[in-house]
Amino acid sequence: MKRIAQFAAIEQRLEPFLESLRKEGVQTFISPIFKTPEEAQRGSPLFLDMVEDALILYDRDRFFSKILDRLRNRLKELGAKRIWQGNVWHWVLKPDYRPGELIEL
Repeated sequence: MKRIAQFAAIEQRLEPFLESLRKEGVQTFISPIFKTPEEAQRGSPLFLDMVEDALILYDRDRFFSKILDRLRNRLKELGAKRIWQGNVWHWVLKPDYRPGELIEL
């Protein structure tokens, strides 16, 4: 909760800018993710879609970009595919998966 409270001031300052974009027809939203460097290194299912969709605005020393690059490379090794079904995306992490096989990202 402390991380969220710290970001509230930033979000509050950005809101007028985001609102002006919405008035111009640009639907932009900020979705902050609050993780320590150690937590980010461990990964998260959320990072899967970020490999495809994230626009990183600030990334000191490419810390998070490197995490996404490693994940992107691993997904490529596995032959993973992101599939649109109905109104949601889902991932097939390893198309040639066999029951009991362990998939590590």
